[in-house]
Amino acid sequence: MYEESIIYVVVSGLLASGPDPGLSPGAESIVASLRSLLPHCPPVVCCATGRAERETAWALGLRVDRYSSALGTSERLVTTDDGPCILFADGTMIPAILSTSLEDRRRAFTGILSSLPPESVVITNRGSGIGILGVSHEDTPFVVRVNYGTERMPLDIVEVLIPPQKASTM
Repeated sequence: MYEESIIYVVVSGLLASGPDPGLSPGAESIVASLRSLLPHCPPVVCCATGRAERETAWALGLRVDRYSSALGTSERLVTTDDGPCILFADGTMIPAILSTSLEDRRRAFTGILSSLPPESVVITNRGSGIGILGVSHEDTPFVVRVNYGTERMPLDIVEVLIPPQKASTM
């Protein structure tokens, strides 16, 4: 029997362009608006290693307790005339079909979620948010409330929360 454990996963968005992009101009205020959707004092904050995810933690005013490439890296999926490619931090591109990074990280990602105390916060990139959790919301950052450890399912998406300023314009 599993004990219920709500973990908050923040998925970055609104990125600048280029290898290992940070947040785009103006994105910081949208990211900061997510803070009200998170626990006041999370026991643990884990962050992916990409620049945008580190900037997301900073914009949220969170002190990161640990960083892990299992939560996401600086590599990004981009669309080119030749089709989808993976863009590495040094600018190198490879066809997306050659990358197994997402699948390789899946167990480690869910293992990290299962090891965290309830009300913890994880900051990840869109590749992990979409590829591992299976959720997306436009190009904006968003929060996924994950119930890790119910009897019926070890990983259950409880709800997807969008930035309050985006919700008011819909």
